[in-house]
Amino acid sequence: MATLNVGSMGARKQRNHGVRSDRNSKSATLSLCMIVKDEQAWLGRCLQSVKGCVDEIVVVDTGSTDRTVEIAKGFGARVYFHPWEGDFAKHQNQAIDHATGDWILRMDADEVLAADSCKKIREAIEDDKADAFFINYLSFFNNGASCLRESKIRIFRNLDEIRYQGAVHEQLTGYRHPRTLNVDTYHYGYDLNGKEKERKLRRTTALIKKEIDKDPKNYFQHLCLAQCYAVNDQYPESIEQAFIGLRLMNEFNVEGHEKLWALYMVSSGFLKIGDLQEAEKHAKEAVAISPDHLDCLFVLTVVYHMRKDWEKLYETALGFLKVREALDHAPEEYAFSSFNMSGETWRVHIALGDFYLDRKDMESACRHFDKATLLTRTPLECHQLIGGCYRRAGLWDAAKRHYELALRYNVHDNTSAYGLAVSLKLSGDEQTYLDFVRRFEDSKVNHAGLCIEKGIVSLKDGAYDRAVEYFEKAQALDPNWTRGSSHTSDGWKREQGVFPETGDNDEAITPARDQERPPCRFNSLIV
Repeated sequence: MATLNVGSMGARKQRNHGVRSDRNSKSATLSLCMIVKDEQAWLGRCLQSVKGCVDEIVVVDTGSTDRTVEIAKGFGARVYFHPWEGDFAKHQNQAIDHATGDWILRMDADEVLAADSCKKIREAIEDDKADAFFINYLSFFNNGASCLRESKIRIFRNLDEIRYQGAVHEQLTGYRHPRTLNVDTYHYGYDLNGKEKERKLRRTTALIKKEIDKDPKNYFQHLCLAQCYAVNDQYPESIEQAFIGLRLMNEFNVEGHEKLWALYMVSSGFLKIGDLQEAEKHAKEAVAISPDHLDCLFVLTVVYHMRKDWEKLYETALGFLKVREALDHAPEEYAFSSFNMSGETWRVHIALGDFYLDRKDMESACRHFDKATLLTRTPLECHQLIGGCYRRAGLWDAAKRHYELALRYNVHDNTSAYGLAVSLKLSGDEQTYLDFVRRFEDSKVNHAGLCIEKGIVSLKDGAYDRAVEYFEKAQALDPNWTRGSSHTSDGWKREQGVFPETGDNDEAITPARDQERPPCRFNSLIV
C-alpha cells in the first residue's frame, strides 16, 4: 500500500514550540484533548493515566466551580475557558482547535487509559497509512459488576477535516483510513449513585430530545434516547424509541451494527418486562442478520433458561461462548461492534451448569459453576444463582453450601438467607433451619419469602402476634407470595395460631410449594 499523503488529507496545523516532548523531533506528537466541567472527583485519575504518554494536555473548561481547573493545571495542562452552549461537538472541536500535536487523543474526565497503553499508542501514531484508530472502550455499571464493551475512535490525526458533529453523542467525521488498536480505555461515568445518575440522564435526555425536535428522522438520536430510557429502567419507553429508530432505518435502507443495536434494545427491553415471546422474536431477528451477535445470543440464552428449553439453551449458550472467546483473541474483527453483555459470561456458564444438572451430569455442571465463580465480578449474586440451580434440582447440600458462601459477602442478604432457610427446611434439617431463621436479625428482613419463614418459625415458638406481623409484611412486600395462601394475616388471624391441616383446596406454603415458587432472581440470569 502506498504511503498516506498527509498533505492531501487536509492542512496540518502549525505546531507550537510549546509542545513538550523529550522524544526525537521526528517522532509524531500527541495532544490529549478534553472538555470538562466540575470534574474534580474524576480528573486527577484520568490525567495520571496518560502521564508520560502525551506531549501536551489541552482542556476546555465550560464553567467549573470546583477544583477542576486547579487539578488540570497541576498536570501541566493548558486550560481554555468557553461557556457551556449545550453542544458537545462544538466544545470538543474547540479543544482540538487549541491542540498543536500531530495526533489527538480524546478523553473524558471519567475515563482512564489502561496501564499498558502508552507504548502501543506511541508506536501506532508512527503509522503513516492511518488517520484514526479504534480502541477498546469499556463502560462499567452496577458498581463495576456490569460492563459495556465498544470500539470507539479516540485517536486521530489533527487535521482540519476530522471533527465532531452532533450536539449530544457526538460522532467523529472526516477520517478515511481507520485502523484498530488493542488498547483499553475504562469509563466509569455511568457507574453513578441515584441522584448523580438521575441528573446526568436528565441532562442527556433533554439534549437528545432537542436534537430529535430539530430532525425527527434522525434514527441515531432515537436509538440514543432508547438507551437513556433503558439505563433509567424505563423499558416500555425504550422499546418505543428503538422501534422508531428501526422504522427510520428501514425507511432509509440502513443496515449494519446500528440495526443490531436497535434489535438488542428491543429484545432486552421485552425481556426485562417479562415478554419472553417478543424478546425471543427480536433477538432471533438480530442473530439471523449476524449469527455472532453476542448480546442477542445472551438474550436468547436467558429466554431459554427461563423456559427450561434446554436444547435451545445449549445451542445459544455455546454460540455466545464461541463469540466471547473470539472477541478476546481477535478484537479487531469486531471493531464496529458494541457488546453490552461481554462481561456476563459467568451467567452463561451458570445456565450451562443448570443444563447439565437437568442431564444429571454433575461433573459438567460443577465445571461450569466453577468457571462462573472465577469470572464473576459479583460473587454474592453468582453463589445465589448457583444455589438456586442446586435447590431446584433437590441437591440440598450443594445449595446450602453456595447460599452460605453468598452470605459471607453480606450476612444480611435476604435473598441468600431465604434460599438457605428453604434448603435447610427441605433437606429435613429442621433444627438448623429453626436456629438460622431465629438468628436472622428481625430489622434486616425485607424479603417476602424470608418474612414468611420468620412467620412460620414465630408460630412454632408461639409468638402469634409476631407471626401475623411477618405475614402482613410479606403481603405488603409482594402480594404474589401470599396470594391464595393461608400464610396471610387474615388467614392466620382466623386460625389464632392453630396450624391448619392441608386439604385439597389449601394453598399453605408447604415444602413442595416452596420449591415451586422461588423468587424471580433464582429463576433468571437477567442483569
